[in-house]
Amino acid sequence: MPDLVELDKRDDVKVVFVNMGQSPKLLKQFMKMNDLRLPVFFDDSKTVADTFLIRGIPTSILIDGDGVYKGTITGFMPLEDLEKVIDEKLGK
Repeated sequence: MPDLVELDKRDDVKVVFVNMGQSPKLLKQFMKMNDLRLPVFFDDSKTVADTFLIRGIPTSILIDGDGVYKGTITGFMPLEDLEKVIDEKLGK
């Protein structure tokens, strides 16, 4: 999780968590315990998961500055590798 906080510091990347089913109370505790101060979208109806065919957690959804879907990354990845994949998918 600290890697995602670091990634969010980039000017060209915005990290938003999508919660798919955990109670707001548990999520708030988790965020506080891990000192995470990033926005969270509650997807109780699993709309995001269905739209982007999410099959595993965590999944990173890449959307460019124009709102165009660029791909997904499933699973944990070290920050350096994650940045390389993001740059590649966003054409940098």
